[in-house]
Amino acid sequence: FAGTNVSYDLGGVDYDQVAGFVGPSLQYWLSDKLNFEAGAGVGYWSGNTDEDNQGLGLILGAGFSVFNRGKHNLQVGVHYAPALTGPGTVHNFGFTFGYQFQ
Repeated sequence: FAGTNVSYDLGGVDYDQVAGFVGPSLQYWLSDKLNFEAGAGVGYWSGNTDEDNQGLGLILGAGFSVFNRGKHNLQVGVHYAPALTGPGTVHNFGFTFGYQFQ
């Protein structure tokens, strides 16, 4: 799961939208420290004025282990998760920090 929640001020009117990706992904480890990730699933976009769209969702990412102790990893990474919905593509970018057991 990857997603964004954004609020805009459109000429004095607040507008909120949620977009993202839900689905499986696979990791490929290039070394003990660096991995790449890719997956496909459902992309979604929803606005606060009853707009709601779904379509193909993708996720692409890379992670780097900043701390590794046995099977325990702390990672930093970047992800790009486009949601290819009816009105157009919503581009979701993120920086990640997480724990992984391998």
